[in-house]
Amino acid sequence: MRRIQLTRYLNLGWKLYDMQIHFSLGESEGDKKISRDAEFKKDLEELLEAIKGLNLNISEKLIASRIDNIPETEGEYKLLLECIYTELDDRVFIHVSAPKDELYENNKLFSEGAKKAFPTASAELRLAGNAYALGLPTASVYHCMRALESGLNALAYSLEVDPGVQNWQNVLDQIEAAIKTEGKRPSSPEKTSRLQFLSEAATEFRHFKDAWRNHVAHSRATYGEAQALTILNQVRSFFEVLARQLREPAT
Repeated sequence: MRRIQLTRYLNLGWKLYDMQIHFSLGESEGDKKISRDAEFKKDLEELLEAIKGLNLNISEKLIASRIDNIPETEGEYKLLLECIYTELDDRVFIHVSAPKDELYENNKLFSEGAKKAFPTASAELRLAGNAYALGLPTASVYHCMRALESGLNALAYSLEVDPGVQNWQNVLDQIEAAIKTEGKRPSSPEKTSRLQFLSEAATEFRHFKDAWRNHVAHSRATYGEAQALTILNQVRSFFEVLARQLREPAT
């Protein structure tokens, strides 16, 4: 799906209208024909520029081929228009209203630091933003929970726990057991800080699991827009915290 401003299509419409007026008023004899051809060539060049980037590939090629071969008849001119209109008829346009449009194809939902630490989660959260913007809140929550997978794996590996293909419950049980084991080691300020970070992260993952992950993973619940947006923002904030000490495991 491509993001294109509506004004570009409006500009194309105005250019097509201008061309139609110029063609219908054009003269075709002597010096007047030369003047008319020069004006119409300029119209075609401007039309070609208006079409570029709109994914109207056939129309773009056809118009480019006629810039130095100006249509001589109304039928030739209409063929150009019909090609553009036919390609436009094959397009489906989706309108994303503000402020939802701020979440569509947004690659900045994570800070640069969090994106570097968790690239897979960043990509999943972009999809969550897209789903939310397109009116699919349950799908948005689903992608948020997928994003959390890489965070859970990072936490597990930091404690030498292999998440494998286990469910979240088993992984979290092993993580909490590993945290308790670390707690028995000699005390130090660094150890205290690390244990606090790991314990709080594990608690947050249990919250996500019990509140949303289990339900959306097993199709037990649907979500409205307000709740989906709350979840998305919570996941964003959580990864900013995780990125302070954890990194996504290399694949």
